[in-house]
Amino acid sequence: AIFLQGCANVSDLALMKIADSQCGPKLQNLQLQSCELLTGDSVATIAHRCTSLVTMGLAGCERVRGDAVVALMSNCTQLVNLDITQCHQVADMHLRQMAVSFTRIRNLHMAYCRNITDDGFKDTARFCQNLECGDLRGLRKITDASIVKLSQTANNL
Repeated sequence: AIFLQGCANVSDLALMKIADSQCGPKLQNLQLQSCELLTGDSVATIAHRCTSLVTMGLAGCERVRGDAVVALMSNCTQLVNLDITQCHQVADMHLRQMAVSFTRIRNLHMAYCRNITDDGFKDTARFCQNLECGDLRGLRKITDASIVKLSQTANNL
């Protein structure tokens, strides 16, 4: 496990070195909350080289692109805990691209993602059978329809 929360001066370079190191393929927990310099480039590299990830924390990493989160969900097949709180570049189209991967997610934190609406969330919600914790605070563009869909699917909440 590597915990780098709040390391505001940690850049893509450091993350790419982690991914390329011997620990990369074995890494299971990576916490990068509020690492403000990180972009989708390093997260995409992590997604392709650190495929044993079980837990990934990206809250407050506002420069991380949605396609990098899609790569995480596609390549890290053991990922069950994902925190993309305040990852404003994650949008409906990204949720749709990774919706099927949500069947394995147990803890999903996507609070304050300002580009998520009912259109994307409802598609995601129907695959959240194993969800135990969903942090949806501040999703201003979702409505009752999304919450109803989630309640119909996620029986472990």
